[in-house]
Amino acid sequence: MRTTYIGDSPVIKLYCGKTLTGADLLIKYERPDGSIGHWDSEVDPTDPTIMQYMVESNELDMPGVWKLQSYMTIGGWTGHGGFAEMLVLNPVY
Repeated sequence: MRTTYIGDSPVIKLYCGKTLTGADLLIKYERPDGSIGHWDSEVDPTDPTIMQYMVESNELDMPGVWKLQSYMTIGGWTGHGGFAEMLVLNPVY
């Protein structure tokens, strides 16, 4: 589990184990309060088996464990990857 802070702008990378070139990619998330959403992501330019998303500074706005999951459509196949977790903490101020 990776630690980050409210207001940070990390690049979230999810390893998928398959080449993602040409796929439509999302990173689905569940916030600590149970609300859900997703970010449109892209293929990592250095590794085509990784999807990535650069978080904007206002998006990680709740402390706690965020659940992340890859989701893709490639060719006629649509599916989910495994779960990952990210710990988001309050900064000092």
